[in-house]
Amino acid sequence: MPKEYQKLYELCNYYRLVRNTAVHDLRDVRTLEVEYKKFKKYDFRKESKFSKLIAPNPYDEIIFDDFVMFSRSSVELATFLFSQIEYHYDIIVLDIPEELKAVWRRYGQSRCENAIYAYINTVYRADDSLNKQLPHLCNLVRAR
Repeated sequence: MPKEYQKLYELCNYYRLVRNTAVHDLRDVRTLEVEYKKFKKYDFRKESKFSKLIAPNPYDEIIFDDFVMFSRSSVELATFLFSQIEYHYDIIVLDIPEELKAVWRRYGQSRCENAIYAYINTVYRADDSLNKQLPHLCNLVRAR
């Protein structure tokens, strides 16, 4: 994971532990102090998205800015992780409902490939490798 996302991961993990402690009382507050000390190596105020926030804060001093910081961090981290996902298109095609695949079997090659592409791009996300795999995926649809 790139360095800028590693610190976001650590930040999100800290707030996850804060939440678990507050809601479930599963952790000793002292363990959160260890997690909090990890942030000493980062200067979050240098980043424009955090520059006006007074956060992160220790467990006993959580304020609204901590919620804002967690929200911004989790969205950015989730967006990064989503963009890194590599789909196994074979598995996706095999899991498509049989009724839909039965319709696609009647299509010619080009129309079948277009239908698969549209389905995957709508339900998941199409990447550059999908176009190369479409002929194979169409053959998977046709093979019962």
